[in-house]
Amino acid sequence: MSIKPLVSIITPCYNSEKYLHRYLDSVLGQTYDNIELVLVNDGSQDGTEQVIYSYKDQIEARGYKLKYIVQENKGIGGAINTGIKHMTGEYFAWCDSDNFYSSDYVEKKISFFLNHPEYAVVRCDGYIVNEENLKKPLAKMSNGNTDLYNEKLFYNSIDETNFHFGCAMVRVSDFDTVNPTREIYESREGQNWQLLLPVLYHFKSGYIDEPMFYFVFRQNSVSNVTE
Repeated sequence: MSIKPLVSIITPCYNSEKYLHRYLDSVLGQTYDNIELVLVNDGSQDGTEQVIYSYKDQIEARGYKLKYIVQENKGIGGAINTGIKHMTGEYFAWCDSDNFYSSDYVEKKISFFLNHPEYAVVRCDGYIVNEENLKKPLAKMSNGNTDLYNEKLFYNSIDETNFHFGCAMVRVSDFDTVNPTREIYESREGQNWQLLLPVLYHFKSGYIDEPMFYFVFRQNSVSNVTE
């Protein structure tokens, strides 16, 4: 029996105590077994660390690898920059700790990669939901996009024309080809462009037209926090 590829999921955590359990539950609920969870505590001042440690036994019992890194607050780009240096998977994704996945997110992405090795990136659709009512989507992330299956997305992603990042998964060997030092600028925004633009310039992107990612709209979401 062939061994499934290891998938690294990088998660910046900043004052995530109230909702981190929801994200971790969605990772533990994946139908895919070979996952490395890279959690970067970006200077949290609440009970984020306690929540992470409370899940340690469950994560390990699930057979997942757990890497937990603590650093001073650098913002989401700084946390991602740390995470990519610690990942050891063949594929990787990244997700804010206040968002979450459908249970088949990883399995369907890896199946797509294995069946279509010509792609370096696989994206999917997702739902935008409100923190107050997670079961009632406000919209799909693809709303208004008319060119979902475009394989060359460098220019589209720069000006956000017929494009949404969703939550992408990337083949690590292709990422390392264009970013061998695994270094991005430690900014407080723009990390998606930093990670994906070089890959999208050199390689093709595939798309799965299914909503498998939940972007939670919150006033104080990780993406909006700047301190």
